[in-house]
Amino acid sequence: MTTPGILAPSFQGSKAVIKGELRSNAGNVYAVNAGGVCGNSPPTGTSSGISDGVLTWDYLTSGAVLATGPIL
Repeated sequence: MTTPGILAPSFQGSKAVIKGELRSNAGNVYAVNAGGVCGNSPPTGTSSGISDGVLTWDYLTSGAVLATGPIL
C-alpha cells in the first residue's frame, strides 16, 4: 500500500519560484528559502542552505512525493 501524495515538481534551472516552494532532485525533496529565479545547479545532499548557484534550498525528505506549495 502506498501513501497518497502529490509529486514535488522536478528542479528546473532558470525558473521563478516563491519562498517555500518544493522541488525534487535525485530522489530528494527540497524547499527554497526565498523567492526568485533558480540557478542552474540543482540542490543535492541532505543539509540546509544548499545553493543552486543563486538561491538556497533546505533538504526535507527522500522520495519525490510530498504536498506542493509553500511551506509557511
